[in-house]
Amino acid sequence: MFYIKLTAIFLGTLGYAVIMNIPKKHLIYIAITASSGFAVYQLLFPAEIFGCFVGACIIAALSEFFSRTLKDAATLFIIPGIIPLVPGAKMYNMTLCLLRHDFTQAATLGVQVLMYAGSIAIAILLVSSTIRSTARYLSRLKN
Repeated sequence: MFYIKLTAIFLGTLGYAVIMNIPKKHLIYIAITASSGFAVYQLLFPAEIFGCFVGACIIAALSEFFSRTLKDAATLFIIPGIIPLVPGAKMYNMTLCLLRHDFTQAATLGVQVLMYAGSIAIAILLVSSTIRSTARYLSRLKN
């Protein structure tokens, strides 16, 4: 089942990247980035939020690597790569609970959605800023 999900993530990310008009030379790298992050997330699934955080860290690190290697923007790789980790089903269920006036369940799901989104944002921020500040420091040492 894991390999089926991984294949679906790979192909789904490719489809999303094609729809978003990302250059063809980057498509395979974007799909690799998304699949790698999702694979880490699935392997750490018992700790869902931590797994999401580590998966987002992998996606951010690969995005920075590919952006420097292919000389393009990191957001080109981050945005499609992070799509598989976004808690869309939980957001949908939270909205459904709000419409059904089940505010307790909606609040529970809302907190989970915020924790997922926060872990993704913090992971991208930490990895990107660490890599960029390290690169800046190393370039200063060179000069």
